[in-house]
Amino acid sequence: MFGENDLVDNLSRHLDRARGKRDALASDVTTLTAQIAEIEARLSEEKKRRERNHVLGEIEAIKKRIIQTASAFAPVVSELCEATEMAAAVVPEARELNNFLSSVATEVETVVDPLLRELDRRADAVRAGHAARTPSRICAVTGSVATIHGMSGNSMPSRSLFAVGSGSKLSDVEYTGTSPA
Repeated sequence: MFGENDLVDNLSRHLDRARGKRDALASDVTTLTAQIAEIEARLSEEKKRRERNHVLGEIEAIKKRIIQTASAFAPVVSELCEATEMAAAVVPEARELNNFLSSVATEVETVVDPLLRELDRRADAVRAGHAARTPSRICAVTGSVATIHGMSGNSMPSRSLFAVGSGSKLSDVEYTGTSPA
């Protein structure tokens, strides 16, 4: 009987040690699970912060490009208007191009400031954590086409001097909505 008590005592000690290890491991698992959740939350926040910074950088780059391009656009259109005014003395149809250029210049002046304000508003939304899309994703969706008042992509016959085409007659030319490239 004496040997049987030693075996029971021995097995009881092994069982107690195994339960102790299990409880320690369970505690470690709980601690590690909490640490993993904390690290995942920090990682998620860092990814969001980087995404916001990336979007803000893209918005600022877009604004800078618009400002630079608009600044360069006005003098070029002005010179082109002067040239078409002189050409109108020889080719009366040049007045059509001159009128078109003047209206485009006016439209550009009209929409650039509101566009820049809207970009600022979107940047503020990004800073506040309300960004829906990055500009690069927006450009991928729209095909990098800037649309003002729904005018891009129009295709209509034109006798305008601003029309593009390979035909030898003006009636063979199609208006593309863009300048010749």
